[in-house]
Amino acid sequence: MGAGAEKAMYKIATILISIPVAKAVRAGVAKAWVKARPGSPSTNPKDPGADWKDAIGFAALTAAGSAATEVLIRKATDKAYVTATHMDPPPVPPTKAEKKLLKAQAKAAKADAKK
Repeated sequence: MGAGAEKAMYKIATILISIPVAKAVRAGVAKAWVKARPGSPSTNPKDPGADWKDAIGFAALTAAGSAATEVLIRKATDKAYVTATHMDPPPVPPTKAEKKLLKAQAKAAKADAKK
């Protein structure tokens, strides 16, 4: 199987896995919010009756849910990929910051080589 086919299969697996994981985490965040704030305060900061503490708390809970979703999707997709192909999953692509650091290191190495 070529590298392009492997990447495509990994992307398809990610999409198929992300939908139920995102729905489950969204439901979990909603339940956690109701449990933490039984009065069901407004979560929309644009709502005139919204308390800023509630809006910030809900935003923090949602951000934690989003981060958990990303980790769960990656782990589940990796496991499914290994099970289906018996090969290691593709490496995680570098972030913007990592790319910038690598570029700066290459530039510094090139400057040192000229000396």
